[in-house]
Amino acid sequence: MMNIYQPFSVVAFVALYLSAFGEVRGDTVLFAGAEISLPDEGWGLRESGRVTYLINKDKKLVIELYRFSKVPPADKDHILKVMKPHKNTTDINVHEAKKRTQHGLSATATEGTAKIEAKPVYFRLVGIPVQDHAVIAVAFVPGEKKNHQTEIEGILKSLKARQRPSAPPRTQPDSIVTAPDIDPDSELSPPLVQGPSTTVVVPGTSNLWRAAQIASATTPPEVKGIPITPGTRISISATGGVTNNVENGTPKNGPDGNRSWFPRHNAGRPDDGIASLYAPGNSVIGVFLGGDSRNSNPAPQHLDFQPGRNRFNGVNYITLSPALKQPFYFGNGRTDGGKLQHVIVPVGATRLFLGAMDSNAYGDNAGQFKVTVNVSTVKSTSPPSPSVEPEQAQPSSASPLVPRQEHTSRQRFCRRQFRRRGRLRHLLKAGKLFIGRR
Repeated sequence: MMNIYQPFSVVAFVALYLSAFGEVRGDTVLFAGAEISLPDEGWGLRESGRVTYLINKDKKLVIELYRFSKVPPADKDHILKVMKPHKNTTDINVHEAKKRTQHGLSATATEGTAKIEAKPVYFRLVGIPVQDHAVIAVAFVPGEKKNHQTEIEGILKSLKARQRPSAPPRTQPDSIVTAPDIDPDSELSPPLVQGPSTTVVVPGTSNLWRAAQIASATTPPEVKGIPITPGTRISISATGGVTNNVENGTPKNGPDGNRSWFPRHNAGRPDDGIASLYAPGNSVIGVFLGGDSRNSNPAPQHLDFQPGRNRFNGVNYITLSPALKQPFYFGNGRTDGGKLQHVIVPVGATRLFLGAMDSNAYGDNAGQFKVTVNVSTVKSTSPPSPSVEPEQAQPSSASPLVPRQEHTSRQRFCRRQFRRRGRLRHLLKAGKLFIGRR
């Protein structure tokens, strides 16, 4: 764990980070596939490396969120091992460690006291399983008394694995998607002309929502060396692997990501003028930006690539038309059936950025992707202008030698029938042909 008191001054620590990250009011915080609910007022959020801090400045409360490989057993000795790495923490005394059921999950709950920088603190710890890992929340309260016990316990009890109800599959793409799914290899799709390509290395720390900011460890790479022209189509091929928590030994995922974990960035809200995104964790994602500031206009609606949500066919789309500042899933560039996927460059786009999908805390990610980006354009289907050879020039109407026009068999048949009927009408008028009895 990380030491958050250097020196132990909760007021100074909380004031510093609340000024940078603002206040969270009555919201749900997402972390590593879990969610935890906060009261209506007084709480702020800060991310640092692999840890997310929930901070209450007025009440001097801090809750730390960690991702572990598994839930620690309800044993005082094991809890002591979990708490010991917390820097400058001494005199750790675990009063109670027990198992309890929390939102249908087998959770570990403990409480105890300790000293940080020789100052007494009271702590409570809750750990729950989330898919193939665990999430642990540790609350610290200055002093030995159980101050704010009701509020802290209410927050810790709200910790649960994030689950979404199943929804029936959609038969049509949602209105926020501007292009239907069309197979580029089918007869309904226009023929494409292959253009230039380039290769980009995408580190696992690439945070797409920090695109075009001042370069930092989490700045995503911009695709260069190919034209980003509205209306053209982008396809990719990708290799490599990324993990979102190297310290806990989380295995790497390929470009398609972890299909059992669909995190949402920034709790589903826009971040720095760019829309949120629901996509497989650790997958290759992208976003188109224009030349102006990302914050000059409101962010578009987010895309959700979970099955049955607002992205028709989910991760197995064939053709996708995202808007500016609307992140999208790229994966390895092909559907599960092996068909090539295309993304159409939106109007106003001049830049393309690539990143790795995570909910937050990109600093502890590891690995990288090697992505080859290809550009293709729609081949013109207009007929070529006719060319007339000099020796095949048509004679003018004034020429006495106009060649006889050739007719098809159908035309010849119709002409014969017309001539026959004409002769019959002529015989009838002349009284030389009678129909019926005389």
